Amino acid sequence: MRPWPPWAIAPRDAIVAHSLGGFTGTLLADRVPTELLVLVTAVIARPGESAGDWWANTGHGEAFRAQATRDGIPLDEDPSDAHTYYQGVPDELVAGAEADVRGQSGTPFDAAWPLDAWPAVPTHVVLCTEDRFFPAPFMRELVTDRLDPATPVTELPAGHLPMLSHPTELAAILDRAWAVRRPSGRRRSSRPGAAAPGRAGRR
Repeated sequence: MRPWPPWAIAPRDAIVAHSLGGFTGTLLADRVPTELLVLVTAVIARPGESAGDWWANTGHGEAFRAQATRDGIPLDEDPSDAHTYYQGVPDELVAGAEADVRGQSGTPFDAAWPLDAWPAVPTHVVLCTEDRFFPAPFMRELVTDRLDPATPVTELPAGHLPMLSHPTELAAILDRAWAVRRPSGRRRSSRPGAAAPGRAGRR
């Protein structure tokens, strides 16, 4: 990751990372002055872990298939993008989002997450309880396993794209997270083998 230009982000900005953006959002939070990192149904990496390894390391495939089964998708069928990502999103926004899809760089899938610990930035998690791609039980376990037990978590009854399906509610959560942010403490190592924290705090 190249050095971030000093004019690109104000010192009091918050960083909001969604989905796979959890890999890069944390790197940005480690490199530029910021007061808050918000993970919106996002991946949570460990040092040395690539995005390509993350899926197997976390058991995502099993969790995803279990959610599809709960939703009535036969085991021999792959859920459609409309089912997986766009539940609750108005049709016109789905069409616009699909038209604006860009190719995903392969770098995050090959390169190891380079930090040796979680960034020393107040972190807030938004967990979407109707998410079919990152199911709520999977995300609760991931937060508990990989983040500080004091990390606040807000649960939002939305799918994987709350910025499209529930923009007003998500904006209100971000406002509250900014208002109650706390100064960051020590960097917490999230390397495998570290002492497992207790259950993450809830707001």
